[in-house]
Amino acid sequence: MLCNCGKEHSNKLYCSRKCQYQAYKKLKVERIKIDCLFCNKEFETTQNRKDKFNRKYCSRKCKDQHTKILYRGTGNPLWNKEITAETRKKHSESFKRLWKTEEFRKKITKGFDNFKKMHGYHPGTDKESQEKKKKTYLSKYGVDHNWKVKEISKMRRYMFKKIWQNFFTN
Repeated sequence: MLCNCGKEHSNKLYCSRKCQYQAYKKLKVERIKIDCLFCNKEFETTQNRKDKFNRKYCSRKCKDQHTKILYRGTGNPLWNKEITAETRKKHSESFKRLWKTEEFRKKITKGFDNFKKMHGYHPGTDKESQEKKKKTYLSKYGVDHNWKVKEISKMRRYMFKKIWQNFFTN
């Protein structure tokens, strides 16, 4: 049998692992060059990926950054639309179903654990997040911490009581 490198051999397809790896590296499909919509960097992709997945960005990071800009303010499809009580109830029910599944809770816990491993602290506990939270409370309620607002404190006690009751009834 003749290998891709031109050597004669008696093996299945390739004469060595080196030839096998070289064959894997070869481009099987012709590539096209596209400019990224966000950073204008030229990147290569296949025609199939461009057509099937509407590939316009060189990376996921560029896509996310561009989407973040496009969906601000009036660019957001939900801009200036009121969410009805019925829609809120539907969303609430679907989230309740999600949180009841062990798989979802494990996924969330794993995400928190991975974040802590990467950054060394829990999400939302860094200085920047704490400052942002303080600014939000100051602008909304005129205080720097949620425990200083009676309506939030009542809501937290109520939610804690509901969670505690559900924990023992399920």
